[in-house]
Amino acid sequence: MKTTEKFAILNALVVATKMTEEEIKNWLLSRQTLPDTTDDITISSTRSVKSILPIVYKKGNDFEILPELVLERKDDVWGYEIMPNIILAKKCGAVDNVENTTWGNIKAFAEKCILNGKKGCLPSKEVLIHNWSIELRDKIKMMDRFLNANGVNAEVRSAEKEVYIGVSWCFEENGNTKAYVFNLNTGNDLWYYKNCFCDSDRIMVSF
Repeated sequence: MKTTEKFAILNALVVATKMTEEEIKNWLLSRQTLPDTTDDITISSTRSVKSILPIVYKKGNDFEILPELVLERKDDVWGYEIMPNIILAKKCGAVDNVENTTWGNIKAFAEKCILNGKKGCLPSKEVLIHNWSIELRDKIKMMDRFLNANGVNAEVRSAEKEVYIGVSWCFEENGNTKAYVFNLNTGNDLWYYKNCFCDSDRIMVSF
C-alpha cells in the first residue's frame, strides 16, 4: 500500500473518531517500541505521559522539572511543580527525605536542593496565599491520583471523606519557637511549634 493511501485511511479514521491532536500524540507514544534487531546501533525508546502539572525528578540533591511523566524514570519522581519554581513532594510525611518533618529539618533539606544551579529554600506564605485557589487544590488531588495510576507511589487518603493533602512549612518564623505552615486544603496559614511534626506535613521547596 502506498504512503498516500495509508495517510488517506488515517485521515478518515481521525475524522470518524474525532481524535484530538493530544490523543494522537499519546497513541504514538504508547506504540513506541525497540526494533527487533539493533545490531551495533543502540536505539532508546522513551515513553511518557502528559501531566496536568510538571513532574519533578530528583537525583541526589539535584532536581529536574519536565512537563510529562517519563515512564522509564518513575523511580526518580519526587513530586510536581504547583507554582512557578515551587515544588511539592508526592507524599506527606518524611518519606526518604528527612528523619522527621520538623521545621529545622525541612529548612535544612530545602537549602540542599538544587534546580538549574539555584539552591532551594522554604516558600513564602505570602506567595502561597496569593497563588492558592480551589482549582490548584483540585489539581494537586488529581496529580496524586495520576501518579498512583501510573505506578508512582503518591499520596493516598480515604475515598470516603474529603481528601486531605497536607500542610507545608514556610520560611517565616513566629517568634523563636514557632514558624508558619500553609494548609493546602484551605489556603490558610497558621503556625506550629518548630519541633512539631506529623504525618500530614508535606515538603515544599521554592527556588
